[in-house]
Amino acid sequence: MSATAALGRQAPGGRARRGPAAERVARRTRALPGRGLAAFFALALLAGLCFAGLLSHPPVLRVIGVAGAASALAGALSLSARLPVRGALAGGARVAVVLAGAYLALRAAGLPARLAAPWRWGSLAHELGGGLSALNGLWPYDGPSAKARLALMLVLPATLVPAATLGFWPAAARAGARRALAAMLLLGLYAVGVMNASQAGWRAQGVALLALLFVWGLAWQAGVSHRGRAAAWALAVLVLSLLGAGALRSRTPIVDFHEWNPFGAAYPATSFDWNQVYGPLPWPNSAERMVSVRARAPSLWWATTLDRFDGVAFVRSGAQPLHEELPSVERNPRWFTRASFTIRGLSSAQLLSPGRVIGASLAGPSLPRLQPVAADGTLSLAGGALQSGSSYTVTAYAPRPSAAEMAAAPPVFPAAYLPYVELELPGGSGAAVSARSAAGAARIEASAYAGVFALARRLASGAASQYAVVARVERFLGEGFRYSLDPARTTYPLVSFLLRERAGYCQQFSGAMALLLRLDGIPARVAAGFTAGTRDPATGAYEVTAQDAHAWVETYFEGIGWVPFDPTPPAPAARSGDGLPPLESAGAERLRHRASPVRALPSRALAAGVPAGRRAPGRGGLPWLALAGPLALALALAWRLAVARRARGAFAGDADVALRELRRALALARVPVAPETTLAQLERRLLLTHGKDAGRYVRLLRELRYGGARVAPGLPGARERRLLRRSLAAGRGPLTRLRLLLAMPAGGASPFGRRGRRAARR
Repeated sequence: MSATAALGRQAPGGRARRGPAAERVARRTRALPGRGLAAFFALALLAGLCFAGLLSHPPVLRVIGVAGAASALAGALSLSARLPVRGALAGGARVAVVLAGAYLALRAAGLPARLAAPWRWGSLAHELGGGLSALNGLWPYDGPSAKARLALMLVLPATLVPAATLGFWPAAARAGARRALAAMLLLGLYAVGVMNASQAGWRAQGVALLALLFVWGLAWQAGVSHRGRAAAWALAVLVLSLLGAGALRSRTPIVDFHEWNPFGAAYPATSFDWNQVYGPLPWPNSAERMVSVRARAPSLWWATTLDRFDGVAFVRSGAQPLHEELPSVERNPRWFTRASFTIRGLSSAQLLSPGRVIGASLAGPSLPRLQPVAADGTLSLAGGALQSGSSYTVTAYAPRPSAAEMAAAPPVFPAAYLPYVELELPGGSGAAVSARSAAGAARIEASAYAGVFALARRLASGAASQYAVVARVERFLGEGFRYSLDPARTTYPLVSFLLRERAGYCQQFSGAMALLLRLDGIPARVAAGFTAGTRDPATGAYEVTAQDAHAWVETYFEGIGWVPFDPTPPAPAARSGDGLPPLESAGAERLRHRASPVRALPSRALAAGVPAGRRAPGRGGLPWLALAGPLALALALAWRLAVARRARGAFAGDADVALRELRRALALARVPVAPETTLAQLERRLLLTHGKDAGRYVRLLRELRYGGARVAPGLPGARERRLLRRSLAAGRGPLTRLRLLLAMPAGGASPFGRRGRRAARR
């Protein structure tokens, strides 16, 4: 018999002839595709964990439970092919299996049993509607709504159960199309999670995904004779994809869909008047992006300071009190920071900054001239506002001291800071007074601010340090006051806010705190700008909208500088009226630091309070430790099933598996074999061209196949296969070595162990 005929004997119709044992093995394999089940479970787990990353603190055990329930459903559907019944009865049994698997998956996702009954589906729809309405579109979702978390988790069974049903329904008709659709469902679930999650670990995810798709694609292809070639192509695609992704990866999107607006300007110009008015909200309250910010950490983006209290409100004066940086403040190297801003819809002559501006550089079309840095550390443009798309980078000094450092600061300040403890009184000549002098205190007690003055003195009574007074005032504003965008209009808004109404938004809270501190003789001013905004996981930038406009307080500490405090409480999650999101919902809650001295450190508040979706790059990510174990187990199981399947069929008839392996290996090594070549001739030829190891392998195969000379047990084994691969791959590079390894797996796939020899003798 020729070597070619031995290596691939075909039956009529193009199918290789197999013995009875081989047919039994093939039937069992078709009935229970173990590799397909392993690949499905691993793909479902990977996609489920990626999607669950849309929730802060994703419920990993629930994801594993849903993936396990869907995989159990897939296995049950595969086993249903063995049912002794056919027709409608078998179909009904499979439908019952699908319903049972769906129930288990829903329960694993967290659905209460009371809502799973069909007569309670109306209540379930109401619960899901409430959960969807509670989602704010910021990922990961970290809100308090349990209904919202349940609504997201139910997407897993709604996707995995249909995927398991399509992929493992025991019907030959259109099986390939159904399995492709099942893979598309899993990929869609994975893509939704990945597009809204951190980029951390994307390489590991891509490698795992490609490997699992490879196993999935070949799971049912028992007769494929070019698995090694397919694996080599998959590896090449993987390498090229990683290289291409690394080359294309950048902070700037290739296609920025945020910029699409075919019917008008990209962004309408929006301007802000930062002076305080204390009436109904004076600022735009839309979701339109104002700026995009790239910084190492979130911050309050400073636009201006309001240094003058004009008898009613805090406003910016025409000339700032200070004209130079005072030598009493020694700059701490730890408090220098840098941020880059890209203009979107903001029209402003003031540049934003994370602190006192040290330097700035502009980039973009039609750039105006920069004015000198103002005495308060702000920076403005001399020739109008920047256009949309223009950008600038600011280096700033932003003190972030600890509570202990602030408590240790002496309660003194240079005379140049006196304007920051003064206020104008209503009905006066416009001259500012200070509570630090007896005459000034007497004038305040005779004014409309007498009650506020008494409150300030009461809060400062017995305080051990200036910081203790600041902490008491901030704590006071956090107790018994409520957030409202529609405060009452009064003649003296801050008096009404502190003594009667006790309701307002950031302007009332910041103005009241600055006023109380000045009445206690502590330098204070109001700062205005924006909160950090929402971090885009895809770009790493903080997207700041009009809803992030905000006002807070800055207090001067000797030897430290101006330190920010945010007394505004969180806005309510929902409110009546215009239905617009509350002003501080995007930033005030995570940046405020009231109620205790420890929380008065802004940098600590930022590190502890930023929701997971807005963390700095690298902080977030999926629970890979939970994924690594099941994924490795699934891949190992798939490999073991493939090896066992090949070994079981090796000597069921005429050793088709071993001979096909040798044929593929010779083709990969580019060793042509003529149809009339016998195994003995091939042995002599390989002995001359590739050495004794290649010739010996063919000799052992020939002797075992045709019952020749007695061969020692276990030969040829793993060592002989390795020597053959080495001989065939000599001088052909690492890719050929890999392809030969995939075509002839090391050790386990060899049919020539003791069980293989016993099967051959039978």
